[in-house]
Amino acid sequence: MSYRIQFTISDTEKLELEKIAKKQGYPNNADLAKERTLNHPLSILDLCQTALKNRKNSLGK
Repeated sequence: MSYRIQFTISDTEKLELEKIAKKQGYPNNADLAKERTLNHPLSILDLCQTALKNRKNSLGK
């Protein structure tokens, strides 16, 4: 089963979230918000960076 959690943020908060997501390398705002909410030891960012690294390695071969 999966659940959807929604909350409302202001335009200013959205811009701040976008700035932080871009600076920290997150692919989008939702992933940053989810990561901060759940506080997982293995982040979505870690998974994305690993996937990109693996892709670069496979393209280089």
